[in-house]
This record gives sequence, structure tokens and C-alpha cells, in this order.
Amino acid sequence: MAAKELYGLTVGEYLRESILPTFSEALFVPEGGRCQAAEYGVRQLAQEIHDWAVGENITGLKLFLPSGTGTTALYLSKYFYDNKINIEVLTCAVVGGDNYLRQQFATLCPDDRCHPRIISSPKKYHFGKLYPEFYQIWQQLAQAGVMFELLYDPLAWLLMLNYKQQHPQQPIMYIHQGGLLGNESMLPRYMRKFDKK
Repeated sequence: MAAKELYGLTVGEYLRESILPTFSEALFVPEGGRCQAAEYGVRQLAQEIHDWAVGENITGLKLFLPSGTGTTALYLSKYFYDNKINIEVLTCAVVGGDNYLRQQFATLCPDDRCHPRIISSPKKYHFGKLYPEFYQIWQQLAQAGVMFELLYDPLAWLLMLNYKQQHPQQPIMYIHQGGLLGNESMLPRYMRKFDKK
């Protein structure tokens, strides 16, 4: 039986109440990362980005990254806002839409002045569904030597490239969403659906 069924607790409650107390140096971070504890690490990333931009003499930098819960985007933006640094965070809602993303931001930080700017998609995409344009951008960038995962990044790349066309003079840094392990299952799905055999 699952912990939820045995103890009448959610998995998170079970971990916090039964498992974590036995580990003195453990930290529980909920799935998706929407947790105030994530701010510490994201602040370090923000400082590194700022230091790099200063070292490269880049002004007016835009950071672009996709958002699920929006935690990384929010804490990057909050750091730059709090420290009066001229770096703007741009993001797009990959899960649940723009309103969902605004709600996620507000849960962690009610002050919307430090929220990232959401770049809206002109087309509604359903999380996890396969789209030919997602596969095409993945293929194009893979041929150029840029690898990214196929769940969050394709929409962000499409929106970022469109943004760059509209603002060609603005420097943009894309924040990669991490591992590529998900491509082990996503890539075969795309190949079965869209590759001509």
C-alpha cells in the first residue's frame, strides 16, 4: 500500500512527518520546485549571470526561459528587481497558461513588480502533447549543435526566436531547462508520429 493509503497522509506530509525528521540535514523541496527554499540557489545563479554580463560589458540583457511553476523565472526576476539590476526575465507558460503562471508567481511573491514578463503564445499548446513545430525547432537546433529537452524548451525557443526578430538589438540569454533524460522517451514519440518512414 502507498504511504497515503497507510497513514492517511499525502506523500509530502508523509515525507515531512515520518522520513525527514530522521535526517538532520535533509531539505524537502516539493515536485516542480515551487518552494521558497529554491530562492537561495536561484539567487546564486542570478548573481553569476549578473557578474558575467558586467564582465562582458552587456547592458539591457534579457533572460529567456520556459516556466512550469515559474519558480526559477520568478526568483531570477526578484533578485534583479531587489538589487536594481537592469536584467529583465522573460518567460512563457508551458503548463496551465498565463493566468496559472501568474497565480504561481503570486503564491511565492505577492509583489508583482518583481514578477517576470510573460511572453504569451499566439497558439494554445497542451503540456506533453506532440506538435510538429516543436519537433522541427528541436531538429533545427540539434543540427546547429544545440541540444535541449522536448517537453519545456520547444515552446520557449519558438517564442524567444520570434521575440528576437522583433527586438534584434537586444541581447538575450536562454536558460536551458536542465537534463536531457526525458528525450529518451520524448524523442521516440516524436519520431513515430512525425518522421516519414
